[in-house]
Amino acid sequence: MKNRIPACLKMVLLSAAFLLIFCSRDAFAQSVALRYNYTAGAVLNYSLTVDSPSSQGSQKLTLTLKQAINSVNSSATPPVISMTYSFDSPSLFVDGASIPFPLSGQQLSSSITNRGAAVSTTAVGDFKDLMTEAGFSAFTSVSPDVMRALGVLEFPEANVSAGSTWSVNKNQTLSNGDTIDVTYNYTLEEFVTYGGYDCARISIAATCPMSLHQDYPALLRSTQMNGTVSVEGSLYFAYTQGKIVKLDETVSTNSAAVTISYNGEATVVPVYKKSTVALALQ
Repeated sequence: MKNRIPACLKMVLLSAAFLLIFCSRDAFAQSVALRYNYTAGAVLNYSLTVDSPSSQGSQKLTLTLKQAINSVNSSATPPVISMTYSFDSPSLFVDGASIPFPLSGQQLSSSITNRGAAVSTTAVGDFKDLMTEAGFSAFTSVSPDVMRALGVLEFPEANVSAGSTWSVNKNQTLSNGDTIDVTYNYTLEEFVTYGGYDCARISIAATCPMSLHQDYPALLRSTQMNGTVSVEGSLYFAYTQGKIVKLDETVSTNSAAVTISYNGEATVVPVYKKSTVALALQ
């Protein structure tokens, strides 16, 4: 006579098997370290499009962003990557009219850790003069959006899996003493295949309060702008190759500019603008 398993024992064994399978799913959940994995001498080309349609003045810029990796210091902790960006084949339209792109032929040199944290950024030539005039003479803290539009985002030290979140704060002090302080919030939504790469799809969200003041003595007036700038987007990062594959963002500005003449007259101008930024590996 065959041994039979009592019904109550069957239920215990089935329950144990169910719990084992269910609880083991997390043990096999994909977990990766997000790191830039560049090699010296590599050159990456990206298409960059910035589109700002607006009744107050539309702009559209398209160009090829060339990222040349100059060196990788693997002995540093963490490793440091030095690179140069150049802006090729630009096309800039303002209110439908083609105008020269001011940064054509200029370069931006940058050093980052393999997690994307900025070490130094140096604008070269006319680019340097333009950025100094705009108040970005020192880039040690890095302007929140300048480097992000170039496809450099910061990743956490720990490994991440689907559902992981992290935040990165960026700040910049302008020449007039105003500060821009932004906290970017990231969520690893899922692991997907995109463009032939195994990618982490990461959502991006940020809202930045804005309060900027600028004097124009030659025009006998000053301008105060108050409002918010919000950012929403997604990033596809090839975690094995360690490079950006695609970045899409929408940057929305909702503010009011008050122009005050030295004789006391004031004019209020609402500023509503929504810009899209698209960066894609070629």
